[in-house]
Amino acid sequence: MAQILIVVIVISTAICWRIAKRKNLNIQLWIILGALIGPFAVPFALLAKSREVSA
Repeated sequence: MAQILIVVIVISTAICWRIAKRKNLNIQLWIILGALIGPFAVPFALLAKSREVSA
């Protein structure tokens, strides 16, 4: 049972990392959120507004 929980948390963390990287968000914050609250962080990452890069 613990292995399933660990796998879900790792997958959620990876998804949050990819979303944060694509949207230019704070990657460290989203990795921590993905690790702490697991799959509940993914919808919040998807709803977060992306930061624009100044050229």
